Amino acid sequence: LVKSVTAIVRGTSGSANTISSGGFYNVMATDSDHFIRLPNSSLGTVVWLNCTKAPAFELRTTSYEAPNAGNTDLINNSGGTADNESVIAADTALVRCICVQPFQGDTTHKGRWICTKWDNDGVEAVVPDAD
Repeated sequence: LVKSVTAIVRGTSGSANTISSGGFYNVMATDSDHFIRLPNSSLGTVVWLNCTKAPAFELRTTSYEAPNAGNTDLINNSGGTADNESVIAADTALVRCICVQPFQGDTTHKGRWICTKWDNDGVEAVVPDAD
């Protein structure tokens, strides 16, 4: 089953941009400042994002903005550079995010997502942190 998710601008209310569970999603975006949210961290959840119709967008965890702010879920937690926001470039065809650690109730036991991307030529790379 393929689902759709629409990237929206920060401050916009609603849940159209929040992925509800694991699965395969077609991403719709019109602006590189728009974003989508990963679901709450649950061990083993796998999210696939088909980005072929999205020029560029931001990928965030559910902990990016209030009331969940505080980096309780992180993307690519390696080398101390993990964050709760990443940039998906315009040349990205596919993104895969796997939850490898659920949030365990406090900031010392943060949720952790490992996200990789494939470009239009099929080259796999890590999803970069946002600057």
